Amino acid sequence: PVLFGVFAGYNAQFDDAVIGFEFDYSRVARGGGGTRNWAQPYAVLYDSGQGFTDSFAQSATVSASVSDIFTARMRAGWAYGRFLPYLTAGLALVRGNTSVAYTAGYTRIDTNNADGVDWNQPYTQLVSQTRQANGVVGAGLAMGAGLDAMLTDNIFLRAEYQYIRVPSMGGVPLTLHTVRGAVAVKY
Repeated sequence: PVLFGVFAGYNAQFDDAVIGFEFDYSRVARGGGGTRNWAQPYAVLYDSGQGFTDSFAQSATVSASVSDIFTARMRAGWAYGRFLPYLTAGLALVRGNTSVAYTAGYTRIDTNNADGVDWNQPYTQLVSQTRQANGVVGAGLAMGAGLDAMLTDNIFLRAEYQYIRVPSMGGVPLTLHTVRGAVAVKY
């Protein structure tokens, strides 16, 4: 996906130890989504004991697309000259769209040809549901690691990996892995 955004924070330095907090906002311009499919084809069988068996099948398709990411994180690092490797952890809010489609049905199979009854029945759909949610917000955790490199006394480069886990965004669990780069000004 293509991301762009802004960040701001405050740091305090104690000898070489640096601790602080940071807020960031990222806009996902394109490519911020994914789809997962799951199917259980005729895996659950029910033997009636009356000359037929029902074979059940179910499937689901879950899609999510992300449009906005906001995090509020604590930051801790250790300065090595003009370099600051750091770890970060905090809260994340993610906004986007979700879609869930679920179907389930069964096929009846004749297991006793001698009983004089044709129990065979083609696939019959029992459930077909689709749910879409637009502009939903989910809250979760954000963790990461990065490196700040001072170019001058006030300008630095940043490279950062961020892991975001949202248990539910419109009923869909979400895991994001982002790698970001930035140029920033230190006051």
